[in-house]
Amino acid sequence: MRRGVYWTDMSVSMERLMRLRPTQVINHFGGMLQICRKRPMAIHLAAMQRAEPAAYAFFPVTFSVPGDEAALLADAARRGRRQAYIIKPDAGCQGKGIRLAQGGAGGSRVAAALAALPPGCAAVAQHYLARPLLIGGLKFDLRVYALVSSVDPLRVFVYREGLARFCTTPYARPAADNLGRLTAHLTNYAVNKKSGAFLAPSTSDAPTGGSSGSISSSGGSGGEEQAAGAQGAEVLSHKWSFAQLRRRLESEGHAWEPLWRAIEGLVAKSLISVAPLLQGSYKAAFPGTYSDTADGSGPSGRETAGDASAVAGSRSRCFEVLGFDVLLDEGLSPWLVEVNHSPSFGTDSPLDR
Repeated sequence: MRRGVYWTDMSVSMERLMRLRPTQVINHFGGMLQICRKRPMAIHLAAMQRAEPAAYAFFPVTFSVPGDEAALLADAARRGRRQAYIIKPDAGCQGKGIRLAQGGAGGSRVAAALAALPPGCAAVAQHYLARPLLIGGLKFDLRVYALVSSVDPLRVFVYREGLARFCTTPYARPAADNLGRLTAHLTNYAVNKKSGAFLAPSTSDAPTGGSSGSISSSGGSGGEEQAAGAQGAEVLSHKWSFAQLRRRLESEGHAWEPLWRAIEGLVAKSLISVAPLLQGSYKAAFPGTYSDTADGSGPSGRETAGDASAVAGSRSRCFEVLGFDVLLDEGLSPWLVEVNHSPSFGTDSPLDR
């Protein structure tokens, strides 16, 4: 293939980037795993939190493993059982390998969860956000899509539509008797679509006869069967569009636009934390190619035209679509959960199209 877009679901090596022809572009930047793998993301965002604590308060307290075990266990011992921890493998996806553990007991519960990881598995242990915003008694998160069109300068477009993904079991604060109830604690679509209580969206917008697409369920810590019975006919689905979520929040007196601006800021600041690494990787793969400018001018500031390499020099050779998973707390503050470098474009329902 001499021209066009090279598309892959895998991260790309420096060698792959350097083999691109001048008229080809590829859907990943080198180095993007620094924000899409959980452990390096935690390291970079922790560094930014130390430098700018107020600006980067959207990322929960997170410990890297290996490296932070002593600090993690001391934190767990000090905070006691009221603090839960969510432990995630560095390269995990779709909820695989995630464990929850309570603090207290000298940190032994968290230590046991770490010991259950596969040998040599890098991971993060994160403060579990115990007071999420609930709708109908269910926890949910937001899948926010962003397009990175260049890294030097950093240019990002955040899509205003996206998905709200609901748990299928009523939420209860983490306790010894419910830590294994993943469909109450994990909002991952891959986890909840396997639940017998899961309801897929049947349309791309609100349900017939209603504008907010409400979910109702009983509180408490019952199982999935109880949840399914309690939700009854009022349930729209366990996946909503942002338009549906916005109507619901505004009907309850919440303002959407300030929330959306905070989410856009979260996306931008997350990428800023790794921008120097992304820029360095890009320049190493494509030395002397471009300083991407709005008017299409090339490295010298002059309009580029003529041969293919000159044209390629005026634009980014890479782009990337990222999926940011964001959790809202009961105060409507957004928290970054993770960043996905190959978000699913599957169309399981009309809502996804």
